[in-house]
Amino acid sequence: MEDTWDRCPSRVPELALPAAVVARRGRVDGLSELAACLGHRVTVRRRLAEGGYSDALGELVSVDSGAVIVRTRRGEVSVPVAEIAIARVVLPRN
Repeated sequence: MEDTWDRCPSRVPELALPAAVVARRGRVDGLSELAACLGHRVTVRRRLAEGGYSDALGELVSVDSGAVIVRTRRGEVSVPVAEIAIARVVLPRN
């Protein structure tokens, strides 16, 4: 399956992300890398208590040891760090 990063390789460097994030095609490992992505469009997947997952897609506005905040179309969403399954930088909307 082709990835968004594969279709738009020329746009990846202009995102000004840490080199490790670019090398992993947008996947973020750890809070320090996530904090370096403030202001970028991200998707944060959280584990739900009842099982399953939920995604928050939007601009990353805050990262601290307790939670990350993503500004989505519907407003700001706070995701507790303990519930984060994966986070990934996504390309900006056209």
